[in-house]
Amino acid sequence: MIENKRFDMTDLMVTIDFEPKNDPLRYFLSSIGVFNYPKFLDSFSSSKSYYTHVSSLRFYKDLDWEDLEELSEVGGIKEGEITISHEVYGETVLKEAVFKELILDYSQALLETYKNDSSAPKLWSNEMTDEITKLKNKPS
Repeated sequence: MIENKRFDMTDLMVTIDFEPKNDPLRYFLSSIGVFNYPKFLDSFSSSKSYYTHVSSLRFYKDLDWEDLEELSEVGGIKEGEITISHEVYGETVLKEAVFKELILDYSQALLETYKNDSSAPKLWSNEMTDEITKLKNKPS
């Protein structure tokens, strides 16, 4: 569930809850930072792994044998899936197509919430709109 409101004034993000609960995913999304989302969307659209100071999103193609062995502990990963890791909340594996739809919804909520925010960088809204369009056109 995505709510179009600020999480709080210190953490710039939009409230999001998952059923079933998925803390690695939730805290990965919040670790990106609202105004870094265009860069994140560009990275995901280009099928490039993305890293923050405490978390990462990695594509199957970017994993080595050690990563694959570690992920076997959470059920493994295969082609067409991604892994999201958070230093505190652990790891989760998702189908890339499912993650794409989730990110499109979440990014749209971010854009609607922050497009008129005076603290947003000048071109942020335009960049978000462009990157959302680019992601929509990415083959699943």
